[in-house]
Amino acid sequence: MNSAPAFICWGKEHLLLYNDAFANIYHPLGIGQPVGISLGADWTGLVSSFNDTNKALFEQKLQLHLSTLKDHLGNACGVLGFGQNNSITKATVNTIGSNKEYRISEMVASAPFPIGIYVGREMRILQVNDAIIKVWGKGNDIVGKTYREVLPELENQSIYSQLEHVFDTGIPYHARNQRIDLMIEGQLSTFYFNYSFTPLHDVQGNIYGIMNTAADVTDLFLAKQQVERSEDEFRSMISQAPVAMCL
Repeated sequence: MNSAPAFICWGKEHLLLYNDAFANIYHPLGIGQPVGISLGADWTGLVSSFNDTNKALFEQKLQLHLSTLKDHLGNACGVLGFGQNNSITKATVNTIGSNKEYRISEMVASAPFPIGIYVGREMRILQVNDAIIKVWGKGNDIVGKTYREVLPELENQSIYSQLEHVFDTGIPYHARNQRIDLMIEGQLSTFYFNYSFTPLHDVQGNIYGIMNTAADVTDLFLAKQQVERSEDEFRSMISQAPVAMCL
């Protein structure tokens, strides 16, 4: 049984990451190379020119379902693509969590950012990379568990409802500078993330899971807050000075 072809085209260099099924169909020259070099001119510009206008053109041309990936600033910086495989039926999609051949492990593991794949409405964790394991701080034994089991501290932080909405509607969700409190080594710690929940579709067009990409922007967010506080304090000092000051 063959899995559906899947790939990520990432960054200014348009670096290509993909699974075995993609390699068998499209025959790229190598993983981690610019997409134009690995696959040819037809694929060049997939990231930089990707928008709602030409999305349909690329999907028709490449025979792939495409979704935008965003960086820590919320800017489009990559594309997630899933193809079709006529040997995949709805029944086999329902067993995706236990079928190793469906795992796009090479692509996920090679991604230069936190990434996870969850299947079913219960959001059972199918695949994660080292980056997201480190962010969560829950250890390595998390594949096969549900998102709620691994991250129960998110119960009142709107994350579960966001995932359910994406799964039910097929509308991607993107957040910027979102505060998330995570339980790390028994202590609740505050972080700030930019993240996306992108629906994954089977060959019938049904949603079977969600891809989660993220960027930890805690240091950047706190530094920005500190600058803003310093500016406010400086303005306050000037306004309260007994002698007129100007810059």
